[in-house]
Amino acid sequence: MLDLKLNNLKNLIATFKKGVVVGFSAGVDSTVLTVITHQVLADRMLAVTVDSEVIPRSEIEAAQQLARQYGFPHYLLRFNLSDHPEVMENTLRRCYYCKKLIYKQLQDLAQSKGYQAVLDGSNTDDLGDFRPGREALTELGVFSPFEQQGFTKSEIREIAHRLGLSVWNKPSSACLASRIPFGISLTTKALHR
Repeated sequence: MLDLKLNNLKNLIATFKKGVVVGFSAGVDSTVLTVITHQVLADRMLAVTVDSEVIPRSEIEAAQQLARQYGFPHYLLRFNLSDHPEVMENTLRRCYYCKKLIYKQLQDLAQSKGYQAVLDGSNTDDLGDFRPGREALTELGVFSPFEQQGFTKSEIREIAHRLGLSVWNKPSSACLASRIPFGISLTTKALHR
């Protein structure tokens, strides 16, 4: 069953003839999606990692290392969230605003380079969680192949293991802002405690 789903995923990715930008955080989901997308589209894809104050430096370094290790095109997009009070105010809609701002930048980059779409690694397990950022991705038309093909997190981990990816058992993690209770403003000091 998983082999069939994986084959369907590859066929789906292959329909993006003009290439794609993949939101790449170096987590399990985005790494598997990036590696498979690179297998299917070769250099007609670009993995983009956002470098901002809410992303741990270790994750930026992990993304760069994975790109070198697996040979896929990679770009670091510097993004100052501190310029956006709607994020820094840390309301219940923080993730919505953050995802919308970041993925709009990914869309602009994709368009400027002639890529057809922007992909992210959301999966079916994400659908039941409180994820206001998902709403932003939907509004922007970001494509989530794992979600569309019905992949669960455990299936994605199994694929990562089969592919020999070092991240197959990496714990799920969230941005630094997720450690700060809603309603408490995000500051550099608070983010790096």
